[in-house]
Amino acid sequence: MLHTHDLVKPLPTEKHIVKHYSNGFHKTDLEEYLRSKGIDRIIVVGMMIHNCVNATVYAGKDAGFDCIVVDEAVNTFDQPLHGEVIKAKDIKKAFLAGIQFYYAKVLKLEDVLNNNY
Repeated sequence: MLHTHDLVKPLPTEKHIVKHYSNGFHKTDLEEYLRSKGIDRIIVVGMMIHNCVNATVYAGKDAGFDCIVVDEAVNTFDQPLHGEVIKAKDIKKAFLAGIQFYYAKVLKLEDVLNNNY
């Protein structure tokens, strides 16, 4: 059973969408819901930048949304590769650098909180 931490629980006026795939748009009503509300920009945060965050941003951009990733609100774990361990900070840095090339603006939390897009 999934549990949402109290600090990030949706407000009563916010929709809660449960996803079963890396891409938050895949087999959910996220795109339909956003369009019904006239939303054209998404701010993506989360764990496992190289999986869920990346997949959701790519799908969002491909669907025509302006995407923002908050630097301090994404992360990952160290990952093994060919007998070595790639540090989480290096994975995060590489994915943020790659994603900002076309798919999303990568902004600092302070800029997002101050609506400096």
